[in-house]
Amino acid sequence: MFLLGDCRISDCEMKNLLILLGKLVINNYPVIILEYNHQLSTELKELMTTVINNLQICSQLENKICDLQTKLDVDLEDEILDQKLEFYTNSLSLKSKRLKELQVDNYQLLAEIGEKVFGRRILSERNEFTNIYLELEELIEKGGCIKDIKMSYKNKEVTNQYSKKKLNYINL
Repeated sequence: MFLLGDCRISDCEMKNLLILLGKLVINNYPVIILEYNHQLSTELKELMTTVINNLQICSQLENKICDLQTKLDVDLEDEILDQKLEFYTNSLSLKSKRLKELQVDNYQLLAEIGEKVFGRRILSERNEFTNIYLELEELIEKGGCIKDIKMSYKNKEVTNQYSKKKLNYINL
C-alpha cells in the first residue's frame, strides 16, 4: 500500500477532491486491479502505473537526499575539501528539484485519475468513493471549476452570499 498523505494542493476544492479520489485509487491499487480490472481503461491503468512508479522514484530520491545531507553534515564537521562539498551540495540541489517536480507531476496525475474514476463512477459501491462523488456532484451543480469542451480547465467566477473568488483548476 502506498499511503499518500492528504493535503490541499489547489484553491479549487474540485481539484482537491479529484486528487483525493486519485489518492484513494492508488492506495487501494491491489484491490482495484483484482476486483475492477475489467472496468478500467488502458489509459487509466497507465496513469496508475505512472503514479506508482513515480512514488517509488520519490522514495528513492528521498533516501538519497537524506544520505547526501548526512554526508554533507559530516563532511562540514570534518572541514573537507571545498570541491567535495560543492559536489554534495549540487547533487542535493538536483535531487531535491527532481523530487519536487515528481511530486507536482503526481498531483496532476492523481487529479487525472480522479477525474477518470469520477467520470465512470467506478467503485461507487464503496462509501469513501461515494462520498467524494457526492461532493464533486454538488460542486459541479454550484458551478465551480468547470471544464470546457477542449478538456482544459478555465476560471469560473463563483459568487454566493459569503464570498466571491476565482477558482483555477490548472494552477497547483
